[in-house]
Amino acid sequence: MLESILNSDSRLLLFLNQFHSHFWDHFMWLVANKWTWIPLYILILYIMQRGQGWKKAAIALVAFALVIACTDQLCGSVLRPFFHRYRPSQVQSGISSLLHLIDGYKGGKYGFPSCHAANSFGLAFFLVLYFKSRILSIFIMVWAVLVSYSRIYMGVHYPSDIVVGMLVGFAVSTLIYFTLKWL
Repeated sequence: MLESILNSDSRLLLFLNQFHSHFWDHFMWLVANKWTWIPLYILILYIMQRGQGWKKAAIALVAFALVIACTDQLCGSVLRPFFHRYRPSQVQSGISSLLHLIDGYKGGKYGFPSCHAANSFGLAFFLVLYFKSRILSIFIMVWAVLVSYSRIYMGVHYPSDIVVGMLVGFAVSTLIYFTLKWL
């Protein structure tokens, strides 16, 4: 059964990874770059500060940092070394030669789960819970999906890497949000 799931995962990746153009290659490279989103983070903090003052904005900033630190460390330092699942872009995956990679970028050795997905969905779920705004919720979830999809587009993650990363982000952000409310 596991082999069937992994084969389906590879087939879905190969299907999603085949749609490329020069424009989308550059766009997805920007989307996947963590530095691209700094203005968005600053805007979110500005909105929080305007609506709730500096003290609550500072507490939220610490919570954001905690969400990102926890999701990133859980994925990169605990789960990836435990599962040892090669990225599809690595030769050991058996499908790397079938993928379209952008500028030969392969990412690191292991990719399960996706730290990009865990971090972006962790932040997104936290913001959805924190703001309780329908418009912001839609925007931030689309952002998280776009960041995560960029990793499939680039050929460095299987769809299951993204789904599990999303679940990690959900679990961590929910735990931190409700712990913060409890305090």
